Amino acid sequence: MSSQSDWPTYMKGHKEHYHALGVIAAAFNLLEHRLLGLFMLYVSEFDDVTALMFQRIRDNGTRSDFLARAVTARGESPEIKDAVAHFCKGFDTCAQNRNTLMHSATAPVIENGEIVETVFSKGKKGQPLDWNRYSLDLTQLRNVADEMHEFTTFGRNLMNYVFGQYRRRIAEGPFQVPTSTTLPEKPPLPTLLTPRPPE
Repeated sequence: MSSQSDWPTYMKGHKEHYHALGVIAAAFNLLEHRLLGLFMLYVSEFDDVTALMFQRIRDNGTRSDFLARAVTARGESPEIKDAVAHFCKGFDTCAQNRNTLMHSATAPVIENGEIVETVFSKGKKGQPLDWNRYSLDLTQLRNVADEMHEFTTFGRNLMNYVFGQYRRRIAEGPFQVPTSTTLPEKPPLPTLLTPRPPE
């Protein structure tokens, strides 16, 4: 068994790159919970049935589409519609980035004996043996996590605002939710990871 200091010995690459991947995985889980909160708020009721519906819909694009349609059907203000649409758009980009990184094979790029970046290789949709390759350094990996965190915070504050405006009965019920009287400012949209040109 390897010591904690050199673990994992079987993964070739910069340890901080793998640490960043772990943060990305955890950050996306929190972001998905924000989507769940808005989904429950608008699609049906704030209950186990709606949560189970969300869980059974495995495709994040479909989840976002349901949410966007529900917000329109509820007749929300243009400002709230715009904010929810912005959250959904940002979420979709974060989900694509997460899927790219979590379903890729990794290999380090070494220059002058130092690992400078990690290459992520993932089969194209419908062409699994035709690979897209993404070259990311530590700063870029951390930025993916930071953008997820920004949208997680935005989603939380947006839900708290909607609770404060229209759903006070729920906010004051047994599962109390903090409320806000300020519509949160929209963060910049995340950057979609793009594959490097074919060699």
